[in-house]
Parts: sequence; structure tokens; C-alpha cells
Amino acid sequence: MRGQLKDASFITQIMVLIMLCILFGVVFSLLGAFTATLVFPDANLSFAQLSSGGFRDVPALVLQWVQLFSATGLFVLPPLLLAALLSEPGEDFLAVSKPLPLTTLFLSVVIVLAFLPVVDVLTNAMYALPFPESLAYLKERLLANDAANGELVGAMLSGDSIYKLLMNLLVIAVVPAIGEELLFRGTVQPLLIRWLKRPFLAIVITSLFFAVMHQQFFTFPGLFFISLILGYLRYWTGNLKAAMVTHFVNNGLVVVVIWFTGMSPNDPLPVENSYIWSIAGVLLTAGILFTIYKTHHRNAHL
Repeated sequence: MRGQLKDASFITQIMVLIMLCILFGVVFSLLGAFTATLVFPDANLSFAQLSSGGFRDVPALVLQWVQLFSATGLFVLPPLLLAALLSEPGEDFLAVSKPLPLTTLFLSVVIVLAFLPVVDVLTNAMYALPFPESLAYLKERLLANDAANGELVGAMLSGDSIYKLLMNLLVIAVVPAIGEELLFRGTVQPLLIRWLKRPFLAIVITSLFFAVMHQQFFTFPGLFFISLILGYLRYWTGNLKAAMVTHFVNNGLVVVVIWFTGMSPNDPLPVENSYIWSIAGVLLTAGILFTIYKTHHRNAHL
């Protein structure tokens, strides 16, 4: 089984990845819905309701349970299986076996604080984007979609116990940081680099897929910006753990801030002079990335 797709075409490798994502995504979503009805009988939820995405008035713990199964099937298992098909024993296709240097670990954490004001400004600019009167209905639908996603995340984040905080960190920070990085920066990006022979273009395309996957129009530029940073962290360090750490800190900060302040997931940062902070954030982010590049570029690999 190992290495069977190593010499296959890019199209074949990507098609196998897509099929694995569909298969395991559907199976584990159904499994999560089914087991939720058994584990949480007092919630009086039906398998049909949960399996069809009917999450209105669903308890936070049930949402977390179903999300945990769905994310595992969609993001974690497919890249792990494909990596086994793409590499011989002992090869590290996903770039997760090497330890992450302490300096890189520190920079992977600090860079989140640098780019957060930039992401906030990009998101606010999108919400302020003027739409022609003829497309007013489209803006309303896009706003409704983002609001619905925010409500779903807000429902999942509801609660004030430490247990719920830890569960939210697991479901919203740990699992996406591992799973989404395994899929996008660990699998799709290196496959595109090998095929296109142009790392910048591969990182841009991967980032577009990553941002589109979240299905949120007004946060698209911010997600794309974050994904570019994650892509270069993976490429320049040759270590997927750098992107995983940054991804975890970014999501984890959202969870912790909402838990402590009660903010909505769609609320802007309560920061004055945000444009000044965003300019400083761009400069600091660029400086951190340049430092990482200078430190690791000799060892960067696919």
C-alpha cells in the first residue's frame, strides 16, 4: 500500500484526495450524528435532524461532538492516508517528524499578534464594501450566511465552565490546527509545488482553496491573508508544525477572548486607530517572516 501513488500524476493524486475527503467526511459526519443521539439522549435530538445539518437550538456539547467527528473525517484522515500512498516507509511527506526549533516556535506564536489587526481591518473593509442597489439582495444573503455561521460558532462557544472552554479549544483550535494544516499545507500545497514548480503560485492557490472552504464572503480576504502566512511558514521552515502552532494560537485566541468577554465571533476587535495598528502589523509580520526565511531557507523543501 505504501508508496503506490508516489509516481502517479498530479491529477490522480488530487482526485484520490478529493474522494477520500468526500468518503470520510460523509461517513464520519453520519457517525457523529448517530453517536450523538446515543451519548446525549436527554437532548431529544433525532439522527435525521443532526445528519441534515439542523443545528438550531442544539446544545453546545452536541455541536462540539458532531463537529469533532466531521473534522476528523474531512481533514485528518484523508491526508494521513494519502501520505501513506505517496511515500515510502521512513519518508516524511507531511513534514511533521522533525522537532520545531524554539526560536521558530516563538515566532510562530508572536506572528499571530502581528497579523490580527490586519485581518480585522480587511474584514471591516469587506463589510463596508458598497454594493450596487441591484445587488442589495446579494449582500443581504451574504450577510445572513456570515451571521448564521457566527451564530453556530457562538452557540458552540456558549457556556462559562472550564470544561466547556477546554472542549472548545479542542474542537475549534486543536483539531482544525492539525486537520486543516495536514490537508492544505501538508498535502495540497506540496503537491501543487511539485506539479507547478512555482512555490508562490502553489501557496496562492492553496490559500484560495482554504479561504473558499470556510464559505464566508466578508472574512475571505482575512482568511486568505492568514493562509498565505501559514503557507510560507510551512514552505520556508520545511516543518508543518510551524503552521500548526500559528493556526492553533489564532483559533485559540478567538475561543479564549469570546469565553472571557462574551463577544460575538463576528465582532471587530475593540482597538482604536486600527489602521495604524494594521500597518504596524504588516511591518511586524513581514519582519517575522523575513527572520524565519533567513533562518530556514537553506533547509526549505517540499
